[in-house]
This record gives sequence, structure tokens and C-alpha cells, in this order.
Amino acid sequence: RGDNATDRLRRAMEARAQDSTVLLDTTRIIILPMNLNDDRLGQTENMYDRLRDEVTDIIHAAWKMDFNMTIKDFDRECLQGLYQLLRLASSASIQFPMRFHFISSISSAGCGLLSEIQEEPLPRRVEIALAQGYGQSKYAEEHMCWAAMDLCCE
Repeated sequence: RGDNATDRLRRAMEARAQDSTVLLDTTRIIILPMNLNDDRLGQTENMYDRLRDEVTDIIHAAWKMDFNMTIKDFDRECLQGLYQLLRLASSASIQFPMRFHFISSISSAGCGLLSEIQEEPLPRRVEIALAQGYGQSKYAEEHMCWAAMDLCCE
């Protein structure tokens, strides 16, 4: 997200004492600004087709961190963004499917109602999420990912 994604990524890596020279190898990495609300993620039709045809994995780890927001505040940037990324992943060919990795949060089931949190779909009980927008949005996105997986695997 943002206008100059390369500079933002370079600064973030350097702030964490990571070697940002890996970003110079354009044969292995392409850094694109994204608009997660756009049907083509803010890309041209040609670039979107290239993403669909060449990307092997999507790792969705970025998330707005604000515990004072409601779930509605997360809709535009986060929930809609996940939907667009899932659309891209599901548009890949059956012969070369795209893998989708979603990084969730303990807040999606962190209210204390569950004694254990298993590596499986969360129960359809919205009250298990922390009672703030961040946890509720993570809970909603987990269910979106499981639903997408069910649709793709039918």
C-alpha cells in the first residue's frame, strides 16, 4: 500500500537491521504499490494477469493495528482487501494453484470462552473474539478464508 512501496519496504528493513540490498534483485522480487479495494488491486490488466499467472503464494500479514476502532472501520481496508486477495488466489489455474497464507491473531478467539484454540476453523460464535474491532475483524477474516477454501476445494 502506498505510493512508493519500494522506499517504504527498504526503510522498514533497514529499521530492523535487515539487508535491504536484496530488494535490488529485480529478477527475484517485484515490489508493487497496491490498492486493496480495487478489483485488480490497483494494477493494470496486464500486471494483474501476470500476478494471476506467476504468483505461487500470497502471504497476507499486513493489518491495521488500532484497538479503538469498530469492525466497520476495518471493512474498507482490511475485509475488502482480503476479499480481493482471495479473488486473485482463486483465479489461478487449477494446474498451478496459488497458495494463500493468512496471519491471524489470538484476538480472533481471545475473549476466554475457549479453553483451547485448535488449528481448525473457529466456532461460529462471534462472542469468542475480543470485543473490539480488531479481534472481530480477524475473526471475520478467518471465516472468510475457510469459506474460500471450501469453495475452491469443492
